[in-house]
Amino acid sequence: MIPSFSAGYFKNVNVYIDGNPKYLNERAGSNTSHSNDYVTGDGWDTFERLRFRYLLPMGSGREHVLPNYAFDKGLLSDGASGGDSFNPLRSGRTYVEVRPFDRSQNIENDDLSGRQTANGVEFSLFWDNRDCAGNPSRGSRRNSTSSRA
Repeated sequence: MIPSFSAGYFKNVNVYIDGNPKYLNERAGSNTSHSNDYVTGDGWDTFERLRFRYLLPMGSGREHVLPNYAFDKGLLSDGASGGDSFNPLRSGRTYVEVRPFDRSQNIENDDLSGRQTANGVEFSLFWDNRDCAGNPSRGSRRNSTSSRA
């Protein structure tokens, strides 16, 4: 699990949320809204994301949960974890990732106290077929992601 957190308090910031009296019949921040349809104020912006990654028991991940790279003068000499084949069953490391997220923005000014939230989850299938993730000389990596808010 890899967590990522962010929190910040901002003053006099433009936020694209509903509440601007000049644009009452528009949804702020949408594709059809006016570029000036925002609210200015002070507020908090918080963000949380967790990443859960599971190594599938196939390819190089079948025998070695952790790669055992050996280097000679800065170049990979043994322990390549991919780059041998374009078949994920034989080469590379395949991961399934789940990443839930949550974001909240609070804004206040003399006329408005508003809150905007978004949360959801991302699902990824990631195939890393590089011979050495930190310093690859052959191979590639592929990622397919889908998210739902």
